[in-house]
Amino acid sequence: MANNIEFKANKLVDFEGHLEEGEIILPHYIVRLNTYKIIVFPLLESKKITRALLVEFSPFQELNITKYPGPPTELFRPGVCHQLHEGKGLNEVIFLGGNDKLVCHKFSLDT
Repeated sequence: MANNIEFKANKLVDFEGHLEEGEIILPHYIVRLNTYKIIVFPLLESKKITRALLVEFSPFQELNITKYPGPPTELFRPGVCHQLHEGKGLNEVIFLGGNDKLVCHKFSLDT
């Protein structure tokens, strides 16, 4: 017997007007911070991280997208690792490699 579950897609976020020309969003550069908050790292020409967009969406308030500056050096498709900060929750992201020297960089939402 076939499964008759109906899939309903609800629009969550529209990035129109928030992305620069040539920027794209890939799924592995989206980090869920909590139930109603994600951080997105757009890529320029699908290679270089340009900046961060903190997206806050809730059924109780209006959508809010805050722009953060990008990393201090050019990072080309680095690995992304979520970090708990002193057991208080996720507020840091580590970029693994992504440059010639394979240096890791920390992105903190506290700054």
